[in-house]
Amino acid sequence: MSTAPYDYDLIVLGGGSAGLAGAIRAAQHGKRVAMLEPGELGGTCVNVGCVPKKAMWLAADLHERIGLASAMGFDVEARPALSWKELVIHRQAYISNIHTSYHKRLDETGVVRIPARGHLLDAHTVACSDGVRYSAEHILIATGAHPLRPDIPGAELGLVSDDFFDLRAAPAEVAIIGAA
Repeated sequence: MSTAPYDYDLIVLGGGSAGLAGAIRAAQHGKRVAMLEPGELGGTCVNVGCVPKKAMWLAADLHERIGLASAMGFDVEARPALSWKELVIHRQAYISNIHTSYHKRLDETGVVRIPARGHLLDAHTVACSDGVRYSAEHILIATGAHPLRPDIPGAELGLVSDDFFDLRAAPAEVAIIGAA
């Protein structure tokens, strides 16, 4: 039976880049670590940001380069058509491989993953969305952020960045308004 005053040395709220780095580093130093993350590991960058955007950009870049190839002397009979479905399958498989590597790393370092949201009850206690409470000497808040839909007329007709990666077909045109 443990005589430790807390369930864990560190509880991490959020499984994005910062949460993963903090959890893994603490575990590597022998700390008992739990991570609360209700969704996929990797946060915005891996799931709806940098990684899927780069996969989409690469496809667009390849399409553009193939179009320029004939001007450079290459024999290009026809410009290939993009299969949006296959692009999405490739993108999601790549993201899935990243998820797998994160899960493996957490397992290797002994980080306990709790698939739930949590909120602070006090400086050392977190209540999960399922009602279970955990305590830790330290709590790292690494919950990230979500895109904000502007409060303007017609905003419901547009998409926020996260929505783009759920599209079932390639849009004919895209206008990006705002950026950080």
